[in-house]
Amino acid sequence: MIEKLEQIENGLSVLREAGRKNEQITMNLVGILNSFESRIGRLQDTILPVYHETETLRLKEENVEKCLKLLDEVMGYYNVSKEVGLLVRSGPSSVPLDDYLTALTSIESAVKHFQKNNSQSVELENLLDLFNNGGDALNKEFREILTRHSKVLPAVAILEMIEEDHTMEENSSVSIPEHVQSDLKRMAEWLMFHNYDSYMNVYASIRSNILLRSVQGLKDYQKASSLTMASPSTLSALPSPSSPLPRTKFRLDSTKKGRLQYAIEKRATKMLQRASGYSGMGSRKSDVREESGVSDRETEHFLILATSMLKLMQIESQLMLGVIPIQHRQKTFEIISRDSFELLFNDGEVRS
Repeated sequence: MIEKLEQIENGLSVLREAGRKNEQITMNLVGILNSFESRIGRLQDTILPVYHETETLRLKEENVEKCLKLLDEVMGYYNVSKEVGLLVRSGPSSVPLDDYLTALTSIESAVKHFQKNNSQSVELENLLDLFNNGGDALNKEFREILTRHSKVLPAVAILEMIEEDHTMEENSSVSIPEHVQSDLKRMAEWLMFHNYDSYMNVYASIRSNILLRSVQGLKDYQKASSLTMASPSTLSALPSPSSPLPRTKFRLDSTKKGRLQYAIEKRATKMLQRASGYSGMGSRKSDVREESGVSDRETEHFLILATSMLKLMQIESQLMLGVIPIQHRQKTFEIISRDSFELLFNDGEVRS
């Protein structure tokens, strides 16, 4: 029993010693942690001001960069007239069209900047003068390109278009090359956006003259021709008397349709009257055949002329796409076709 008590006391002594050591270790750890916390606090007190100063410097740096960027942009506006002035003054004919339009866009951006921030600037006046001169030069270039490439179609070419089944785009490219049409469309888009509406009157005037001269050329070709009848291929391309002419994209007003219908009907009625009036007079049969032959040829020529007019009108309607805004196409088309219709109507009335 005594031995057991001694063993128990020895165990308790060991436990007490272990407890004291644990307590000592705990106190040491608490001291270390307190010291670490104190050092962290002092480090935070030291780092935070540096962090705040660094953040402040970063913001200042960003502001400086923004200011420099804006300053470069403003300085660029002041240099626009020097950079593109020579190009714009030289005109669109001396540089690629894309470069010229880009230069005008740069000038326009600079004008908007000065109008918003410094409307009393002398530079603004210089830019406005340069921009207006550039717009006028582009308007003039539009006229010159359209005039240069708007060529009267020969009578033979018109007759070939009637005979052959070409698309509208193919026929329009015969009148004006496709790359020229593309340039005209881009110039027209710029002119329309910047209120240079006069280009539409220029377009209508030039194309009206070309259409009239083409129809007149075909008429003169028919007059000079000694053929007594059209070629079978040409006649096959003409509409039959019982079928209406193909419809164009643009409608004719009632007055023009009435005059054209009247001219054709009057001509046909007179032919019937001649045929019935002389059918019982044998002594004049040869004269009737001769007169009837002339009448048939004139009627055939008139139908060819009318069909050609229709084909040329289709070409004009195709050429207007992208050049004339849709809300102005009807009026422009009427201006283009007016003189040619007068020629066609007068020809029908004379023949009748």
